[in-house]
Amino acid sequence: EAIAFDYDGTLAITQGLHEPARNRAFEIMFETTGDTRFRDVPKEVHAEAHRHGSSPHTIIGWILQQSEIVPADADLYSHPVVEETVSHKDKAYQDIVGAGADAVRGAVDYIQHIDQAMPGQLAIVTTARLDIELRPFLKRHGLEDIFPDSRITARENVASLKPDPEAYTRTIQMFGLEDRPDRLLVYEDTGHGIESAKRAGAFVAALPTTHSVEELEALEGYQRPDVIIPSFADLAARLQAI
Repeated sequence: EAIAFDYDGTLAITQGLHEPARNRAFEIMFETTGDTRFRDVPKEVHAEAHRHGSSPHTIIGWILQQSEIVPADADLYSHPVVEETVSHKDKAYQDIVGAGADAVRGAVDYIQHIDQAMPGQLAIVTTARLDIELRPFLKRHGLEDIFPDSRITARENVASLKPDPEAYTRTIQMFGLEDRPDRLLVYEDTGHGIESAKRAGAFVAALPTTHSVEELEALEGYQRPDVIIPSFADLAARLQAI
């Protein structure tokens, strides 16, 4: 009865934007603190980081823990070193993303086709920020009318980020699906996002954009999707053939 899309890695190709912003943040932290551990983080750790969280605090916090800069038991949302690094990353990311990110192949065509059949029943649920990330993306790809602010649940709208189910529970309530939450189809690309939607009761389709099909198939518990789809391009082609 309704469809909700994650943003990072599902609608937008953002990994190639987040990583250089994180790298710049670590450069700044090295320059300001003199701590060589910020400079010496292996490239493999930076490249792997996006798989270990759904927010800048958890992703950057994981890198800092791997580098033994922050204790393994630290609260990643209050530790001052995490906070400072995230602040530098956010500034660098804003400079990069201002023109709007590229779309995942086939995503825009799929959305435009499905909106014709389900007008007003599409939403975005994301840990991204509305003004900095979502609005530039929607404007660039002509999706502003399909996703007005009333159909977006962004970082500013919730107290707890994914994998907490709050964002998807809010979306289920928005569509009046409290008694049948599995009538909300969710497109996600990571274990944290899948868990958030599944814990809210939604039906989840996973895209192999951040994780491979094999990695998605290996997920367990709430992180296991109901179905794995090859791509939005494949779905859009099927819709065009109907």
